Amino acid sequence: MSRRLHAMAADLAHCAGWLRFDADRHADAQRHWQAAVHAAHQAGDRDLAAVALSDLAYQATWLSRPADAVRILEHARSRTRAPAARSLLDVRRARACAVLQDRSGTRHALTCAETELERARPQSTPPVVSWMSVADVSADAGRCWLDLGDVARADTAIATGLGELAPHRARTKAVFLTYRAEGALRSRDVPAAAAAARAALDTALDSGAARCVDLVSAFINRQTERTEQPIVELREYARESLAD
Repeated sequence: MSRRLHAMAADLAHCAGWLRFDADRHADAQRHWQAAVHAAHQAGDRDLAAVALSDLAYQATWLSRPADAVRILEHARSRTRAPAARSLLDVRRARACAVLQDRSGTRHALTCAETELERARPQSTPPVVSWMSVADVSADAGRCWLDLGDVARADTAIATGLGELAPHRARTKAVFLTYRAEGALRSRDVPAAAAAARAALDTALDSGAARCVDLVSAFINRQTERTEQPIVELREYARESLAD
């Protein structure tokens, strides 16, 4: 009974952490994920504990602390049992390594993420990582290549990820579309960048996730000096959409 109660507490804390994270309440999210790690350990659920740690690492990368993310993920990976959980940790390690401009570390982590995902089987994958898919590895790999300056490779990977993403995952789609917009702008394809950013904003607003709205809004706000017509129209569209 005690283990079952701790497992329920871990699940609730884990979900609550994501609700706070999506609302940009980062301190609250951190406290909930730390509570999830503790309760999962008490329940003997090593994979849930590792996933909650990986969420803390993802948050650290999101908040521009990639070195902290790498340290957290190094600790968490050795404690996982499920290949899908290891794949998630590996792709998040790749993201942190890319921000740190560690090209070899990024490549190695992405290779491990792909290998572990290939080993995963639905019947043995814990519910906490049942959503993990090729789409996640592909699009996050694209973000990694974008951070490392390989724009063409990034665009191909992000497009693959978006094409394979489950329709109901609006928050993830908004994030991936923002990556696509950034990549298109680096490729000097201004119309494509504006179109992707507009789609990202619409998707983020529909999802109700403040962090996703903030991500695409920050991208649009960085374009205040640009005078190309698609970007001018994008800024106006964003002003009207965010004012509603």
